[in-house]
Amino acid sequence: MLVGLLVAVGLIYGGSGSTAERVFILFAINLVIAVGLQSFMGLTGIVSFGHVAFMAIAAYTAGILTSSPLIKESSIADAPAFLRHAELGFLPGTVVAVIFTCVIAAIVGLAIVRLSGTAATISTYALLVIVGVAIVNLPTLTRGNQTFYGIPGSTTLAAAIAFAVAAVVVARLFQDSRWGLLLKASREDQLSAAGSGVDVRRVRFGAWVLSIAIVAAGGSLYAHYVGAISPAAFSLQLTFVIVTMVIIGGRGVSGAMAGAVIVSVINEIMRQFDGQISFGPIETEFASITPLILGAIVIAIMVRRPSGLLGDREIDDLIVPFTAKIGRRFWLAEDSKTEG
Repeated sequence: MLVGLLVAVGLIYGGSGSTAERVFILFAINLVIAVGLQSFMGLTGIVSFGHVAFMAIAAYTAGILTSSPLIKESSIADAPAFLRHAELGFLPGTVVAVIFTCVIAAIVGLAIVRLSGTAATISTYALLVIVGVAIVNLPTLTRGNQTFYGIPGSTTLAAAIAFAVAAVVVARLFQDSRWGLLLKASREDQLSAAGSGVDVRRVRFGAWVLSIAIVAAGGSLYAHYVGAISPAAFSLQLTFVIVTMVIIGGRGVSGAMAGAVIVSVINEIMRQFDGQISFGPIETEFASITPLILGAIVIAIMVRRPSGLLGDREIDDLIVPFTAKIGRRFWLAEDSKTEG
């Protein structure tokens, strides 16, 4: 259901002009990253601020591997020769970036999965800070604070749709798998789950690596769409936006999609104001009012619906009972006409 809806909307936007296409591509990238975060945060109940760090690692890795050697000779002239001379295609570069990012995530994850609650959340935030500092202090590879440019613009509408569909399918299959059920059990009551024989650390580690793989793919998509990246692009503000998507939508895959839609729409609407809002004769300038609005929505959601708009429910789980109810009413009406 989600896949069909995603493809249909993508095809509609594809024929609506460059602006609409740009909006949908950015939405698809946000969706991939949100679904990746949901695969860990939604199933384990651990709020992660570190996934954007791995998005950054994948973006820089894919950018270095796919950009032209001529550009790299001037931008990162001191980088190792095999990186300066490398020029992979979009898909091979993305695969290598995802694998490299997952290796790093697996090493870090050995420590993360041992933690729970606030300790785990703070640790993921520390990861974001560490990776940001590392990018700035590796100018031979990343150009430091300067923009890394020359990345091919390979993220087309078709590529964005394909990656978004793949992310949704993989996340949904994992969520409905045995491991997904074990993760939900550990999320609700870790001690009871462990007492029932659930290897909590093992299933969390699997969710951690899988979620990082999806986020890494989103990072490559992003790098190959904007064409130029910098450390500022992977800041705490982006982390807040992605986490907000999962909090608003809910803990399921449909929730991540709903949250991505809501946040993307708000971002696009606020972009139209260009930092200025008028209240009658009073005109106020804001550097960025979007975080203020998202923060207010998050507070309202946490007060009224702590599990998000959809909670653990999926769109198809809601539609099937509704259609079945309509079907029963239809057949009962037909039976009453026949008896009459």
